[in-house]
Amino acid sequence: MVVPAPRGPVSECLLTSLRRPLHRLDRLRAGTVVEEEDAQLALYCCYELHYRGLAGVDAEWEWEPSLLELRRALERRFESRLRDQIPTPDPVAAEDMDVALRAIDAADDGPPLSLHLQRHGTLD
Repeated sequence: MVVPAPRGPVSECLLTSLRRPLHRLDRLRAGTVVEEEDAQLALYCCYELHYRGLAGVDAEWEWEPSLLELRRALERRFESRLRDQIPTPDPVAAEDMDVALRAIDAADDGPPLSLHLQRHGTLD
């Protein structure tokens, strides 16, 4: 994958570092403002190292401990933001789980994703 353009200080720091020989990543300064798009791009690039990789980036970066620390911090931030925005459902007893899952499925009145793509999907 071609290395994308950075979207803020986190992805800028990460992508600049990835173009250099393997080294420990510098930590961002405390108080650095992190916009959502910047954090998501940085997290995506961290994950992409485990798949196709990034053009011009040494494959050894995939398991560099400081990169994994950054990835974990970005994952925690993302999870925290999701939990803040999505209500937590009431707990369900194990013996009632099948009923609860069937109720969720029954409440979904939209078409399956595959059907939507079949009818409306384009190559764009």
